[in-house]
Amino acid sequence: MSAPLAVLDFDGGRELDAEIAEKVMGWRRSSQYDAKGLCLLLTPPNEPDEVTRLVDFYSTDLCAAHSVLDVFAAPWWIERYRNATYECRIWRPENEGRNDYGIGTGPTLPLAICRAALASVYCYGRPTPRSEP
Repeated sequence: MSAPLAVLDFDGGRELDAEIAEKVMGWRRSSQYDAKGLCLLLTPPNEPDEVTRLVDFYSTDLCAAHSVLDVFAAPWWIERYRNATYECRIWRPENEGRNDYGIGTGPTLPLAICRAALASVYCYGRPTPRSEP
């Protein structure tokens, strides 16, 4: 199964950040939009609808992008190629016996992580929540 081509073309920025918050992190869209019609205030999981927060900068900030990887209870790999392109692979162990990965590439590591996370979610569904120790 392959991800929609739109995932591969997502540029880093607030639209991608909102998509990551909703599709990967489990946030809910609110009814509050900015002047461009982009929903940047979302409701975090386990919060009432009245609670909204500004979406993190997942696609441009490395610390925020790493929190995206933390959602997946699975190994992930990152490679940097000579042409300064990054590739991130997120393995989906729920599909035993198969090598199913969400793969994303980009000129920056946070962008590659976000693209891989969305590819993984679009192909295989939301990740199994990581259990707390």
